[in-house]
Amino acid sequence: MKMCKSRLQCTVKMMVLFNLDVQVIQFNYKLNQIFRPAGFSDPDGFDVICSKTTSLDVVTVPFSRIAPSGSRRMDVAAVKALGPRQNVGELEAKVLSRAALSKIVLVNREECELKEIWVADTTGEIKLTLWDSLISQVDVSKSYCFSNLATREMQGVIRLTTTPSTRVVEITQLDVPDEGRDDPDDGAASTTLRGVVSGVQIRARHRCPRCHGLQNQISANSITHRCDACNLLQRSSVYGLTYRGTIVLTADQQEHSLTVTDSCINAYLARYRVAYSENDVETIEEHFLNLPEVEICVNNDSLITSLIQPLSQNRVDQSLVAANDDNTVTDGEAAQVVEDWEAAALV
Repeated sequence: MKMCKSRLQCTVKMMVLFNLDVQVIQFNYKLNQIFRPAGFSDPDGFDVICSKTTSLDVVTVPFSRIAPSGSRRMDVAAVKALGPRQNVGELEAKVLSRAALSKIVLVNREECELKEIWVADTTGEIKLTLWDSLISQVDVSKSYCFSNLATREMQGVIRLTTTPSTRVVEITQLDVPDEGRDDPDDGAASTTLRGVVSGVQIRARHRCPRCHGLQNQISANSITHRCDACNLLQRSSVYGLTYRGTIVLTADQQEHSLTVTDSCINAYLARYRVAYSENDVETIEEHFLNLPEVEICVNNDSLITSLIQPLSQNRVDQSLVAANDDNTVTDGEAAQVVEDWEAAALV
């Protein structure tokens, strides 16, 4: 419970009740027989502790109820007025076509992929960090409803990040201008390389949907699996597969050893409709080796941010297209796919 300095108003941040007969929805309450702990957890208020003698009364107060930020829809201006580590219930915004920063970072000793993008509505713009599987759910210049976000502060500036409970839903396009400005110091600069894949290694590992920890091995015949990180027993089907690897590209008579991420691999496989089984990484590796030429955008950390088949190639490997796909990919459609990817490479 958080109490303001005037002590005329209180906002419930979290309340745990042990009497299930008490109804606590949309009422105002007064707690009796409580005490204040010695340590402060909030500079603007304080925590209270209840005991077995504490009672709860329904009362009337001379002010209206205000929902906490984590349970209501907000705009960018309201989000930027929050402090760090605050929850944001919903935000509707458009993804701007600015250079995005991609990274591989260690979280709890596990490698995780992140991508920093810019989103905006009619009240302003803000940087948003996408993590792991959410990266491939967002496309440049489209509008989305982001739920269950959180604020962070970096160099005195409020930004947003996704959380394990974040959901992304595409919505009707917002009328937000996209000026396409880039920050030259944000590290998002990239270089385009065109050449032949001379070597490739791709690894596939399952990731826990709860703690996002990578799993050493999940038995194909097992219905359940206990997470190697959080020790939670779950159905094996809920563990998503994560790809990561290395592509050696020969371009201009030089070899470049580059890191390819899960979002980049999945986006490529979906765009070109490559047929593969979930754990058969050799099929994916052979596909890249059999390409006559590829075009790769790579950032300053040797991380591949986009991977396409060049327009001059103008083909799709029909031998790897799913056998049950009734739609034949024409040369014109393949060219359109490449054009779409070239536009996406600007993110």
